[in-house]
Amino acid sequence: AEFRAAISRLASGVVVLSAHGDGHDHAMTATAIASVSLDPPLLLTCVEQAARFHEVVLDAGGFAISILGHAQRRAADWFATPGRPLIGQFDQFPVVVFTLDALIVTLAHVRSIGPEWGHILKQGPDSRP
Repeated sequence: AEFRAAISRLASGVVVLSAHGDGHDHAMTATAIASVSLDPPLLLTCVEQAARFHEVVLDAGGFAISILGHAQRRAADWFATPGRPLIGQFDQFPVVVFTLDALIVTLAHVRSIGPEWGHILKQGPDSRP
């Protein structure tokens, strides 16, 4: 509990990860994302294995990253809400409208690190939406 409280005060960027799978759009809020390399462009993010987004992103082979600004707190909270409805979850927050920037990435490497998985992502030269 102490660790969680302390780490929650660590300033970091907030993003929404989104992918399409099983006939539905899936998304989650994430703060655990890091730039690994500029050349080649690589990112690292971790997704909990139990999250429904995990299987979708493995099947899809990639996902979009929408970078949120400070005014998008409501959107960040919504996409972090466990058990929110699968159908219509983007109705309140169209991804294109609320982002500061967006990237489309493909999975370059997936590694299990316990109950979480590390995803190394590669942004291709033509991968901006």
